[in-house]
Amino acid sequence: MIESDNKVRMLVIDDDDFVRRFLGGVCEDNGWIMDEAENGPQGVELVKAKPNDYDIVLLDIMMPGPSGLEVLPDLLKYGEDLAVVMISGYAEIGSAVEAMQKGAYDFLEKPIDPDVLVTRIEKTLEQREIRREHRQYVVDIEKKVIERTSELDAARKATIFGLARLAEYRDEETGFHLERMAYYTVAIARSLREIGLYRDVLNDKYLDLLFESAPLHDIGKVGIPDAILRKPAKLTSEEFEIIKSHTTIGANTLEDMCKKIKGQTFLNLGVELALSHHEHYDGQGYLQGLKGSSIPLSARIVALADFYDALAFPRTYRPSTFPHEKIKEIIEQGAATHFDPDIVKSFLKCEQEFVSLREKYQD
Repeated sequence: MIESDNKVRMLVIDDDDFVRRFLGGVCEDNGWIMDEAENGPQGVELVKAKPNDYDIVLLDIMMPGPSGLEVLPDLLKYGEDLAVVMISGYAEIGSAVEAMQKGAYDFLEKPIDPDVLVTRIEKTLEQREIRREHRQYVVDIEKKVIERTSELDAARKATIFGLARLAEYRDEETGFHLERMAYYTVAIARSLREIGLYRDVLNDKYLDLLFESAPLHDIGKVGIPDAILRKPAKLTSEEFEIIKSHTTIGANTLEDMCKKIKGQTFLNLGVELALSHHEHYDGQGYLQGLKGSSIPLSARIVALADFYDALAFPRTYRPSTFPHEKIKEIIEQGAATHFDPDIVKSFLKCEQEFVSLREKYQD
């Protein structure tokens, strides 16, 4: 039995009533508090409603409706420091291993032995605490480094913005596009955090890095020929393929910088943005055809911000602009196809910030 001043709070998500009753008995014997859900969506709603209440989730892989593998990303999205342990049959071991690669802590093979369950729960809680301590250690170290290198930090920010401005001059978008992109992006990220999503990722440090790195999304345009980059007419299919290459050009450039400047996490984030900000949520974007949560969160955010600004202000290929309400309508229509639905939801929550920023930073 786990001896602790604080009772372990567990959520069991399993469609088998016998399994839930069996696990409820084990929890009662060990003084644990257990909630239960008979399918994935119910479990997600419980975690969403009480994101900090659960220490551990036992998640069955094979269930009617969404499988455990499909439910796992949503649980991790809502549950800060949530330790998910997969419940699997022998034939599902491969899926359990895949789930661990995606963020689950462990898996239990059916039929579950009570003694094995208690041991695994103890180990999982220890592992979670180690991860917490490690993350806090990293945060503390980064904080000290930042405090001791304020002048270097200012120079770094100026360098980032200068690199991004270089690409923007090439594209003849020399107004306040970079400033708007930085503020749009952080507005969405903050809104995501406020509605309870990705809170373990979207801390203040990450928002600062996102603000600095968002202007780097189009840095690769420095490698695109002027005849294509500034072409006022519709691009041919061959020319569009060349335009697409600005994603890899930008990512490769920033990766080279990462190798020479160790520990610069803002550049790592810039690589994500440069490479993936044209990916679509349904997998129909470019360059890699990534889909859903396989697209980095930072790129999903910047994709919407960049789309908004492209319609709000004139471009070489389109001198006309769209009013806010029309852009909003187009973005809503693009939820789950072009854009992550959660990102769209967050945009709608902070849309007045977009209106204000558009007015404040006029080209």
